[in-house]
Amino acid sequence: IAEDAAKLGYQAKNLQSVLSQLLAEVKIEHYIGAYPPRKSYEPIIKDCELFEFIWTSKRLGCDVYLKYCLMGGIFYLVSLHEDRPKVLQKK
Repeated sequence: IAEDAAKLGYQAKNLQSVLSQLLAEVKIEHYIGAYPPRKSYEPIIKDCELFEFIWTSKRLGCDVYLKYCLMGGIFYLVSLHEDRPKVLQKK
C-alpha cells in the first residue's frame, strides 16, 4: 500500500484521510465486481465479500481501482492503486 500511495502522490501515513475523501467520491455505478461479490481467500478476511470499484478520482487525478470488504463492522482495505487496465491479447 505504501508503494501504491507514493505512485498516487500521497504519503501512506495520510491513508485514512485520503481514503475518506475517495469513499466520498465513489458511487454504486462505479462497481465493477461480480454479482454476487467474490469472496476473499485471505486468512484474516476469509469468505468476506469483496467490493471492487473503478472511477476517475478528482482527489487523485486518475482512474483509481479500489477493493475492500467489511467484516464484523471493520473496513478492510484490500487494494488501492491507479487502475491497471488488462490488455486483451489478439489471437
